[in-house]
Amino acid sequence: MKTLSKSIFGLMVLAGAAAVMAWPFLQARGDEEDEEAERVITSPAHVLRTADGRTIVELSQETAHRNGIQIQPLATTSAPSELIAYGTLREDPAQTFTLRAPITGTLLASGECAWPSLGEELRIGACVGVIEPLYAPAEHIDLESRLASAQADVQANTASLAADRAAYERAKLLYARKEIVSEQTMQEAQAKMQGDEARLAAARKTVKILESALAARTPAASTARLAIKAGGRVVNVGASVGETVKSGQELLRVVQFNTMLAVVALPAGANLSAPIRSARMIVLGHEDHPLQGTLVGPTPSVDQATLGQTFLFRVNADGLELQAGAAVTACLALSAAPQTGVIIPRSAVVWMEGKPWAYVQSPSGRFTRHVMAAPRLLSEGWLTPSSFAAGQLVVVTGAQQLLSAESGPATSSSD
Repeated sequence: MKTLSKSIFGLMVLAGAAAVMAWPFLQARGDEEDEEAERVITSPAHVLRTADGRTIVELSQETAHRNGIQIQPLATTSAPSELIAYGTLREDPAQTFTLRAPITGTLLASGECAWPSLGEELRIGACVGVIEPLYAPAEHIDLESRLASAQADVQANTASLAADRAAYERAKLLYARKEIVSEQTMQEAQAKMQGDEARLAAARKTVKILESALAARTPAASTARLAIKAGGRVVNVGASVGETVKSGQELLRVVQFNTMLAVVALPAGANLSAPIRSARMIVLGHEDHPLQGTLVGPTPSVDQATLGQTFLFRVNADGLELQAGAAVTACLALSAAPQTGVIIPRSAVVWMEGKPWAYVQSPSGRFTRHVMAAPRLLSEGWLTPSSFAAGQLVVVTGAQQLLSAESGPATSSSD
């Protein structure tokens, strides 16, 4: 038993010694692998500045591959000539509904739903609240006083009519017997009785009117129900529950954004060679989804910024989430010859100093940034008539990384 324990203890000592001897080797090997991975990932780009001001970025093929740099040859294309105009989107009045207070009173929530909030979608016919009429105490007291006076007139006229009718009946009877009553006396009694009848009828009518006015002042009878006559999105809330609103005050404004209006201005001095009926509309942020705009007509004034003629187009949103105030580019077809150039994919474009640029790879593997001269946005990309040639290799993935690499230290080059 002692021999077995000594053997086990000896094996444990030998294993520990082997582990201690192997640890430095394993640690060194791991450090070498980490350094290699770090060297590949963080390998710096070589930036060159040419005499003419161009910037060239040099990356090894392995570094470009690891950073996901992808290139694509440019192809030639042509498109109808267009005049470019710029503008903004506006709400279409035909798609706008404004809910106004029908009476003066207190705005209350409806039992059917809560008072709407901004951005909420409402359906046609939805009840959004009620208005309880607001009356001054003096008005109520005045009506009560007038009603009491009218009721007193009814009672007085009723008593007077009863007495005058009895007097008329006596005079009529005596006249028929040819006694002391003359025909004139009988006629005067009749006229007085008929006057009392007319005054009593007027007093009774006044009482009914005043009673109706007072009954209409009860909440159950006079509350005005507020309903939406056109569905859409709430873009303005003019009052809150519990507020006192005036008759005609705007409470809600609801807009449908399936169609919008675009106000576009031609460049200063530009003229259209032929009448236009429609235009291709490109909304900022939705460049890959051009829309169709139908001409509504020219506006009565020129644009104050460009001094160019302005036009109004109705634009179908085609499922896009459009908002009023969004910038829009209108492409107006011209009768001139088609424009020819190369198509630069959208993913290849980087913006710097307010201009669009694209990186071109040279046969030696260098990447040079070129400005896009007179670019024109099409559904498939940017049409550029110059500064690029068909067959050139442009960076379609990783262009922003190359632009960031330009901020590093650079050396001069004679290329």
